[in-house]
Amino acid sequence: MSGPECCSNPPSLNPSRGCGHVDKVGGVDSYFSGSSHSKLALLMLSDVFGYEAPNLRKFADKVAAAGYYVVVPDLLDGER
Repeated sequence: MSGPECCSNPPSLNPSRGCGHVDKVGGVDSYFSGSSHSKLALLMLSDVFGYEAPNLRKFADKVAAAGYYVVVPDLLDGER
């Protein structure tokens, strides 16, 4: 469980940030980065700040640049 200091200074969230795009998979909003034709894929899960956290998207984009197709689902369903 996260301590209160974790949430006292949350990042600025921006749904349009990152090199990838947002789409739905199985009814869940998800951030996609990289080529969907890649033979390598990675499912990334977010922390308490959700899938719109800028550092998570930067990391997803970095992994995608290494040749992976990265999917980051919004498992918190927009809640933070």
